[in-house]
Amino acid sequence: MPVKRTIIFNHTPKCGGSTLSQILKNQFKSCSIYSYKIGCRPDDPCHLNSYPDKKKNKIRLCTGHLKFGFHKYLPHENYTYLQMFREPVDRLVSSYHYEKQRGGKRHPDIAKMNFGEFVREDVKKG
Repeated sequence: MPVKRTIIFNHTPKCGGSTLSQILKNQFKSCSIYSYKIGCRPDDPCHLNSYPDKKKNKIRLCTGHLKFGFHKYLPHENYTYLQMFREPVDRLVSSYHYEKQRGGKRHPDIAKMNFGEFVREDVKKG
């Protein structure tokens, strides 16, 4: 029997990804969803790479802040990448205000930064 397609949803911050991720998760059984946790490395038990192939073959949705290439952890070639984008300036403005509200986890000096400084710093960090 052919393996069903796996959707790999790369959640780009401040692009509506949390909403889309939840909509996608509502379409699948929880046992067929892999939610990547930030900081989980390929050799960690929490990573899809550590799952046995039988369990990996049941995964229909991978979601999180993933990078292209995540498909290499699937035991099959039947996958589709999905990613949302947003107008870049709107995304930066949203990111700036989000960081200001949450106290600068990504930018510890956010309280002292104006928008231009934030953009320059964000570009440096990638």
